[in-house]
Amino acid sequence: MRRDDRRRRVVLVLGVLVLIAMISPFILPLLANGATPADTSDDDTPVVVLGTGGLTWEDIDDGETPRIAELAAEGYSANLVVRSVGSTTCRTDGWLALSAGQRAAGERDGGDCLPPAPVGTETGTETGGEWQVPGWSEYVEGARTDRFDAVPGTLGGSLAEAGRSAVAIGGGAAVALAEPDGTVADARPTTDDDAELGALTASAIEDGADLVVVDLDPADATGRAPDGEAAPGEAAPGEESPGEQPPGARTPAELDARVGAVVDALAETGSEPTILLASLYDGTRTSTLQALALTGAGEGSGLATSPATRTDGMVQAPDLLPTVLSLLDVDQPTGLVGSALVTRPGDDDPADRAAGLRDVGVRALAVAPLVSPAVLWLVGLNIGLGAAALVGLNRRVLAALGGTERARHRVLRVLRAAALVVASLPVALIASSLLPWWRFEPAGLALAGVTVAGALLLALVAVGGPWRHSLVGPTAVVSGVTAVVIAADVMLGSHLFLGSVLGTQPQIGARYFGMSNHYFALFATASLLLAATAAQALVARGRGRAAAAAALAIGAVATAIDGWPAFGADFGGPPAMIPAFVVLALLVAGVRVTWPRVLLIGAVTVAVVATVSLLDWLRPPDERTHLGRFVGTLLDGGAFDVIWRKLGRNLEILVSSPLTVLAAVGAIVVVVLVARPLRRPDTAATSDYGWLVRRPETGTTTNGTTANDAAATSSPGTTATLALPEAAQVLKPAAVALLILWIIGFAVNDSGIVIPALGVALAVPLTLALLASWLLERPRHGPLHEADDRGDEGARTAVDA
Repeated sequence: MRRDDRRRRVVLVLGVLVLIAMISPFILPLLANGATPADTSDDDTPVVVLGTGGLTWEDIDDGETPRIAELAAEGYSANLVVRSVGSTTCRTDGWLALSAGQRAAGERDGGDCLPPAPVGTETGTETGGEWQVPGWSEYVEGARTDRFDAVPGTLGGSLAEAGRSAVAIGGGAAVALAEPDGTVADARPTTDDDAELGALTASAIEDGADLVVVDLDPADATGRAPDGEAAPGEAAPGEESPGEQPPGARTPAELDARVGAVVDALAETGSEPTILLASLYDGTRTSTLQALALTGAGEGSGLATSPATRTDGMVQAPDLLPTVLSLLDVDQPTGLVGSALVTRPGDDDPADRAAGLRDVGVRALAVAPLVSPAVLWLVGLNIGLGAAALVGLNRRVLAALGGTERARHRVLRVLRAAALVVASLPVALIASSLLPWWRFEPAGLALAGVTVAGALLLALVAVGGPWRHSLVGPTAVVSGVTAVVIAADVMLGSHLFLGSVLGTQPQIGARYFGMSNHYFALFATASLLLAATAAQALVARGRGRAAAAAALAIGAVATAIDGWPAFGADFGGPPAMIPAFVVLALLVAGVRVTWPRVLLIGAVTVAVVATVSLLDWLRPPDERTHLGRFVGTLLDGGAFDVIWRKLGRNLEILVSSPLTVLAAVGAIVVVVLVARPLRRPDTAATSDYGWLVRRPETGTTTNGTTANDAAATSSPGTTATLALPEAAQVLKPAAVALLILWIIGFAVNDSGIVIPALGVALAVPLTLALLASWLLERPRHGPLHEADDRGDEGARTAVDA
């Protein structure tokens, strides 16, 4: 009967997890928040794309750029992520991204990015003619050999297949509209005269073009200066200012006049085309968010967004190709990574909207140089804490400090306080974005101040609330706050994540929402520690089954948040979380983890992950997360390439990241202070650290009974004379579950050592805090070590004093 009950519980857990996976696609539409696709109701409305580079929202205001500001106010605006193959995106890279719908790079001459070749006059008069893009084969070959699988010519090929006419004005526009063989059906030379450019664009519309793409920049503008030297008017490398213009580029005021001339000429045609103004590439060697404005694509005005980013006012360059095809009602080719823009009408003031977009850009620029220092400080503090614990808890060091109970308690209180502060730093770094620290100078000092204040506050709450009397209370508070903050952020739109030193920088063009590897490591570790502390409270009352149920419930919620496409959308998270939580539940319930049970856990994990991924893949292509896209890659035969790339990335990070040192030091601390004394209790009498985990064996109480006798008659929950494994019964199960979580997380993600290292950054300080709390509760009349019983009377006197 008992075995049947266990089987029923396993079936119940499996059913709940599968049910969560099945209902997720039906919940997604409820989270759309009123977003609507860019209007394609009138298929005859022409589309005009105005492309430039180096234009950010800091450059746009009613004074210097009134026409661009007016264009943005009348329609929909966003920050555009233009990240290409390299760390910065030059002019040809930007136009190739529009052509391929994916990251692709143009030719370089040393460090200099070569501009697109200008359209030759031999193509014809202003009526245009066929043009073969010079160097097209190099573009195609370069895209074939990089890791993004870009296919230049996708836009031009899709338009030609659908029978849509398109006109390219200028060299960059010709790159964007070239068909897969590099030919452009109708390419026209650009002109430096603004009025002539406007007339040329209007003429193309009057000729019946469905799409006109205009390169607003001079023919010789590269998009940025050579990497090895500073261009005229630029600072030296390492001192670039995002506001400086590259050689040959137009100033914002000059560009505004050019845009105004085109808009005025289009207005005279009476066609009312949809206008997409996009800054397609970086203006300097510093990668920045660029400006985008879209008019005529829907009623009202507001922010543009994309299913690929799920962030209001944030779109990426690969979204532009599907957006243009959607505006022209052309079927999108399979395999696109971007999605058509959606418009989100709002009633806010256009000036406030522009200020918000500008603030996002400022934040992105401010956080980028702070990521490495913040991580190094986190690593350094954890290593320092581990070293201090190894030294401060050594019995010989304590004896040198006087060996008195007062000295021991002083060391333990300092250790517990430092451990809780260090454990609170990761969530404090994440929550720091609740305050606009990036608006202050120096931004790094402001971030440090906000983070330290948050960590101190959380540590005080952990040791100052009613839970302070519980051995695992502080651990529960810090891990619970960490898990809740991250869960709330990913469920409410990842506003803290986007632009955090432990999240992602939007200009990098990686992940815009959900669980990154950093987020997953902290969230999964915190959730598992929270489940362990909840189980501890029940195990202490002899309710093992209830403890297992509580651990499973917390694990199910945490796994759903992490893997749900609408929230975490994390493909590599559930395969690590499910077995970790199930093993934790089995161990706290007193059930042995046998090989048949391991295989069953693995089967359940695979079934859940496969179900969620398959259901995500069944959704429309532009609504899929990377879970569904991985299924598509698997069906296309590209899974091996993905796995090989992840393995290579893991090995690269493993040997180059300072987080490897953090993981190693954390492992040493746990093995020396906890794991080895627990596994070798026979060495407690001679080990320098054996006294940390054992029950005090010596000494009598005031009524003459031994300490062990007092423990036997104490009330339930008393931990004063219990050994550490007896006081914290779930310590070993939690350690086993954490190892499972980190090892599988390391294996199935492409983050290398990041997952176990950041897990260590949270779990090891909390373990030290728990150890210090337990030692502080031990009776004061017991010796620190059994060596006192071997005749060291001087030491005994010092300790008993």
